[in-house]
Amino acid sequence: MTVTVAIPFTGANLDAFRQAVRSVFAQDCTDWLLLLVNDGASPELSEVADSIADSRVTHFNDGVNRGLVTRLNQIAGLSETPLLARMDADDIMFPDRLSRQIERFRRNPECDVLGGRAVAIDGHDKVLGLYTERPLPVEPVGYLRSNVFTHPTVTGRTDWFRANPYREITRAEDKELWLRTFRSSVFDKDVDPVLFYRVETEFNPGKAVNGTRGDRLGTRPYTKEFLSPLGRARFLGNSYAKELVYSTVGRYVWPYVHRRHILKLPGNAVEGYRKMVRIVSDTHVPGWTR
Repeated sequence: MTVTVAIPFTGANLDAFRQAVRSVFAQDCTDWLLLLVNDGASPELSEVADSIADSRVTHFNDGVNRGLVTRLNQIAGLSETPLLARMDADDIMFPDRLSRQIERFRRNPECDVLGGRAVAIDGHDKVLGLYTERPLPVEPVGYLRSNVFTHPTVTGRTDWFRANPYREITRAEDKELWLRTFRSSVFDKDVDPVLFYRVETEFNPGKAVNGTRGDRLGTRPYTKEFLSPLGRARFLGNSYAKELVYSTVGRYVWPYVHRRHILKLPGNAVEGYRKMVRIVSDTHVPGWTR
């Protein structure tokens, strides 16, 4: 096998979790393993994961909630394939994601980490548009200002993930990893979407505030290196201001923030993506009755 698809899961919506798993079985290649890492999930979710009857699927369950970063590092240790594909427990892979990314690694043997674009969907699988994302930064400061990759689109070499473990921080573990490793690694990005990325359409004040705070704490050590003292003060000041806005009037500005991150697609493209979601929804998973 060439690639392990790793899905850590804790409190995912059951229907969304089923869609994520179905999208693995819907791949146009069969050269994959699926690693489901249970981080203290509910008995219902655990039972669904246990019921998959396919030798390529492993459900790792130690009955403990250890947190995402611990599980991500554990996944790298458990993976036995050359490539490791990240995925969330509520997203949906395009049926050709793995074959495209495997081929891209074959064409670029120097590449360590490969990402792609994503199409945003809501909690009911409704296609919202193309998730906005900047190209790979040219200057180091770009890694500070951009998250670089939409994390569930990322596939990397397993040995690279083992050599570069995530650090125990909250909400910014991916960004901190790219900041720490970009100078010694080869990153690549596909300009085409490879995955449906589930986004929240309703404002969650706690998540928004914690996300902003986590991003600031994760990037702070690098601001001294990449920014002038004045630039660092501005960068951190903007972060504190954003946190204040989210904690006070966040529900009023959220619709603007939400729209800013999603680009509208033409009707024919939306219909094509809807069809793709339906194909995944109809994909059979061995051991499941529905």
